[in-house]
Amino acid sequence: MNEYMQKWEKTRKGGKLKYILFQSLMTGGACFLTFMLFKVVFNTASPIGVLIYQSIIIGLVISILSWIVNEKRYKKYL
Repeated sequence: MNEYMQKWEKTRKGGKLKYILFQSLMTGGACFLTFMLFKVVFNTASPIGVLIYQSIIIGLVISILSWIVNEKRYKKYL
């Protein structure tokens, strides 16, 4: 089994919910930072609540899609 599949097997044993929450936090944080940088650079008037909401939604969507893609790769590899 290649290194990626071994790592994914270990990750999936931790559970889908844990993966999605952790990935959402990381991805959402990166999105929030990016949105804040755009807000500063382009001097937009987006309220901070909107930026947080957008970051959470984007983080969740990306995390769920990431889980689905990785599961398909794992099952195909088996």
